Parts: sequence; C-alpha cells; structure tokens
Amino acid sequence: MGPAFAVEICPQPEDRPEELDKLAAGLMIEVAGLDGIDKVARAPGPPVSANAKEPPGDVVGTLVIALANSTVAVALIRLLRDWMGQARGRAVTMQLGKEKIRVDQVPAEELARLIESWMKEHRSGF
Repeated sequence: MGPAFAVEICPQPEDRPEELDKLAAGLMIEVAGLDGIDKVARAPGPPVSANAKEPPGDVVGTLVIALANSTVAVALIRLLRDWMGQARGRAVTMQLGKEKIRVDQVPAEELARLIESWMKEHRSGF
C-alpha cells in the first residue's frame, strides 16, 4: 500500500454533523471509484476508555485515503477540486504525516501549483 492522506471536509458554520456525514459518504464513494486507490475509509475516532459502553466512533467528515502510488495523487486532487466546485464554500484539509494543507475554491492553475509544491515537499511519503 502506498501513501495515505487524511482528507477532512471543512465544515461551514451552518453544517450539522449529519450533513457532514452525508458529504463524507458521497465523497468516499467518488474516491473509491478512482483507479489506484488502495483503500478509502472513514477516519477512526480517538480511543475510548476501557469502561466505555459504546465503541469508538468515526471522525465526522474525515476520510483516510491510501494510494497505490504517487501518480494517483494527481487524479485524487482533480476529484477533490471538482467535488469542491459542486457547492459554494466547500473546502478540504489534506494531511500527509503531520503536514496539513487547506484546499478551497482557488483557480485551477493556482491549486495545481499549490498541490504540486506541497507534494514535492513530501515526496518521501511516497
């Protein structure tokens, strides 16, 4: 399995947890349809105490996406850009290791340069 990104949907002030959950479910289906995706899943929540009556839940609005190789990252970025373009104000935060980058509705050329630069800095993760 290749590198794994955490992709968090940045909530809007009016978003409720149920809406974020639906957005994440839809995005998860779209990402799973890309060639070269090894795994896409909801991010697990923090561990709970041994006395907890409920199992740990998922982090609402956050996906973990494992790529087969670094070339798949370009297709993933395009998909995220197109997904964000479907609704005004959508944004995601991508995390690779401890480094995060917030991606929102910037012009396609600027977004491509931003992501390319960020990925070059993290080439060792691939």
